[in-house]
Amino acid sequence: MARFLIERKDHIKLAIDFHSNGQLWLTPYGYTKRYPVDFEDQYLLALDATDEIWKVNETVYIVGSVANTIYRASGDSIDWWYDVAGIKYSYGVELPGQGHYDFILAPSRIVAIGVETFEAIKYMAYFLMSDMDEK
Repeated sequence: MARFLIERKDHIKLAIDFHSNGQLWLTPYGYTKRYPVDFEDQYLLALDATDEIWKVNETVYIVGSVANTIYRASGDSIDWWYDVAGIKYSYGVELPGQGHYDFILAPSRIVAIGVETFEAIKYMAYFLMSDMDEK
């Protein structure tokens, strides 16, 4: 997988690592509280994406870097994608899963969360395609 990503680093513009339980849209870095050079761009795109989620079901996400939003975490995929593979827009997303089910998403919520998450991803894809068209 590492070789695949590195060999295609000029073509891959977005990487997202999905988890459950938290309603967080996280940017690099996890290993340090220092912000990456591209943090403002990463943060603004994440805010726009989470606005798209809110429009569907009024689900609220917190946006920020891993280390500054939850805790320091070394060895996470988004830091590797950003620093090594050169993927500018690298995110870790903690989907909803709170309440009785905690880390296991309630079956009754799967479709709704899938729909709102798809809207965020679709927004990001359109943004990145239009950004590529401008260059």
